[in-house]
Amino acid sequence: MVLLNNYKKFETLTYDELLKKINGAEILNKLIDEQDPITFYIQLLTNITYNVDSIIKDNDFVFDDKKDFTQKEQTNNLAIEVKKVFNSWEEFLSNFLNSNSKITIFTSGTTGKPKRVVHPVSKFIEMSRVGNKYEHNIWSFLYNPTHMAGLQVFFQALLNKNTLVYLFQCTRNEFIDACSIHGITHVSATPTFYRLLSPFNFNLEKVEKCTLGGEKSDVKLIQKMELIFPNASIHNIYASTEAGSLFISKGDTFRIIDKLKDKIKFQDNEIVIHKSLLGNFDTDEWFRTGDLVEFIDETKKEFRIVSRKSDTVNVGGNRVNLLEIENEIHQMNGIVNAVVYAIDNSVLGKIIVCEVVSTATYTPKEFKEVLKQRLQLYKIPTKVKFVQELQTTRTGKLKRS
Repeated sequence: MVLLNNYKKFETLTYDELLKKINGAEILNKLIDEQDPITFYIQLLTNITYNVDSIIKDNDFVFDDKKDFTQKEQTNNLAIEVKKVFNSWEEFLSNFLNSNSKITIFTSGTTGKPKRVVHPVSKFIEMSRVGNKYEHNIWSFLYNPTHMAGLQVFFQALLNKNTLVYLFQCTRNEFIDACSIHGITHVSATPTFYRLLSPFNFNLEKVEKCTLGGEKSDVKLIQKMELIFPNASIHNIYASTEAGSLFISKGDTFRIIDKLKDKIKFQDNEIVIHKSLLGNFDTDEWFRTGDLVEFIDETKKEFRIVSRKSDTVNVGGNRVNLLEIENEIHQMNGIVNAVVYAIDNSVLGKIIVCEVVSTATYTPKEFKEVLKQRLQLYKIPTKVKFVQELQTTRTGKLKRS
């Protein structure tokens, strides 16, 4: 059975090969670079089975080793004193499940300098669903391996001996081909990735489940996903590097489950999480996420994600929510994808810019006229750019600049 199929490089790692490589390990790297996915995960799993903590170096940003890491943490090579030999997958898995090692990952830095968050391996195990009903799943791997979502998908597949097809940063056609060739049943990706599958003129009937998260999504996108994944259940997930997965819904409306009601609250319509649900990092007892909501039913704690606090800017004395504008653009005919951001202006402080991928033919003037039917005048973008594609970060989210 194949653990990791690197679709672009035609490399594979089977579960038997995994055991051999870990059995043959003699040197451990505490500071792990992404490198290629197979080497990356061999290093990570070897660390876990030998109870060595891992710091995953993130290529999304450049950090100063001397400033951000202690001398102890910079140690790259650690000799294994007692070499373990796993004679079976069950023996390896038992060792893995009882590991007390920790994994350090980094936030994306969208609200400032990326911060380090330390999670025990047990956190990822708790977030995984394991059992006979999951053993035949075939996952497409569409996230950055060094980030929370990528690690979650990897451990979900590993603990069920599933096949993973590595498609991170793949094109639309590569994804469609891989789904057909490998019989992919489970897809997890950002809303941006699903929008990049446009035009939605195909269907993948073997896909059984799709999840989307990491960014705000909308009902229109989910409706388009239903066309191309006709047999799949589609779930929207709210998760963060700091806490992992917290909420799940079949649309854009979330609800806090009973066991979390005392650990999640709202302050000025912002989601606030108790530190008992978080990884280890410098925070107060209650962590402000920066995610703003609107309540559908406040008594039932049902809500919809509206935006991030950082997405609100001042334009000529008016408070403007950039994601509100983006959402309205997505409702227009022919819009494939769009990103809205603000740039400095000497007169107004900020002006709004949008970049749009569209199958419809709009002039900038026509585009603004349609938006005027949906938004107040001060929310209409000053500059409209029609582009062939939008830039994304290495986490698969839209790049806002």
